[in-house]
Amino acid sequence: MFRVPRSPWMSALLILLMLLIFAIDTFSPLDMAIAVMYVVVVLLSASVWARRGVLLASAACLGLTVLSYALTHTEVFSAAASGRLLVGLLAIAVTTLLALRGQAATNELLAREDALRRSEAFLAGTQRISKTGSFSFKAPGGAMFWSDEAARIYGYPLDVEPTMARVLAHTAPEDRHIVQAALDQSLRCEGDIDIRHRLLMPDGSVKFVHAAAR
Repeated sequence: MFRVPRSPWMSALLILLMLLIFAIDTFSPLDMAIAVMYVVVVLLSASVWARRGVLLASAACLGLTVLSYALTHTEVFSAAASGRLLVGLLAIAVTTLLALRGQAATNELLAREDALRRSEAFLAGTQRISKTGSFSFKAPGGAMFWSDEAARIYGYPLDVEPTMARVLAHTAPEDRHIVQAALDQSLRCEGDIDIRHRLLMPDGSVKFVHAAAR
């Protein structure tokens, strides 16, 4: 479900649309279920208002549908008009139910994304303080992901895509066979990994790294 920025203009537009449908339904000579158009109001309200607003909009649409029928068919009973009334009421009710479910699902997804962002920010901060990084490999192709702090540890800019070749490029030549064996083992998904090796940085400094993986 898409989201529309909440504003008085959007609320006013929905109210005007509701009144326009009521006017067409009441004064138009068309013999069709005009009230079905209220589903547009209900759907849009779910992207603008919260649950309470959607329920109020739905109740208003139902009330206007019944009012229009009462104003135009009080003297002479029409089975066709009554059928259109029921179709309109049913369409509004079903659309309201679906819109509320969609809105709830969207809100839950947004809450999860917000929690994930907070968790990622907390993890990134913790890694910066503790000088630890995290990484992962996708078997069998070997696609790699690492955290910002892991990129800093291995001496690469944050926007550089991590690869096994780049890891080995900054690994001390004497330790490359250790790292390569660990990488191969991880791609085969064979047990845990716990190695210590050295990084030889472009500026000549040496870093001692402890890598553990499962």
